[in-house]
Amino acid sequence: MSTEFEAWQEAQLENTGEAVFEQWLEHKSMSEDWSQTFDDKGAAFWEHSLSGPDDDDIEQSYEILQAEMTEDYEYDDDDWRANDDSAEQEAEGETDSCEEDTEARIIEIIEWLSKSELARELGEQEGFFVPKGPQVRLQDGTVVEVLDWLYEEGIDGDEAIGGYRVEYTSSDHPYGERLCFLKIIIDAPFYPGGRCSEESKAADDFDEDIPF
Repeated sequence: MSTEFEAWQEAQLENTGEAVFEQWLEHKSMSEDWSQTFDDKGAAFWEHSLSGPDDDDIEQSYEILQAEMTEDYEYDDDDWRANDDSAEQEAEGETDSCEEDTEARIIEIIEWLSKSELARELGEQEGFFVPKGPQVRLQDGTVVEVLDWLYEEGIDGDEAIGGYRVEYTSSDHPYGERLCFLKIIIDAPFYPGGRCSEESKAADDFDEDIPF
């Protein structure tokens, strides 16, 4: 005991600078209680603690974990198709909405052009044209040549939109580079309601019998 006490005393003096006998007694009591705690454990406890779980426990735990993961990530084919179709429809809806917004913007630009000082008369044809050269100032202060701006907006000819057929003529054309906006008008073989041609009216007024 003296040897054990001396060893403890030496360690205490080195670590704390003091070694009180009452502390030694407390240390000794705690060591005995701790030792007794493990002395009470049987062989099965030490076998499990030192060797870890056996293969059956590991396999059972793995099967439980695998079943939980399968349940969490199981995906029905019908659900997958429904979600895939929904995502596709949503993407198509966004594309359609974008196209509608672009078309509405182009129509708004053409309507503004038709009333602006940029519009030039086409002579006998109904509509107008915009020549290359004039510049426009956009709302953010950007100054750009008018045809370059229209090209960027998607107005570049060979299309019908906003009641106009848009045609492009290049710089080697006699009238130079320009965009023509020809009013789309379809001739209908009818008179306005309640009216008729002069020939029809004359025929109605003439009711004398013809003797041949």
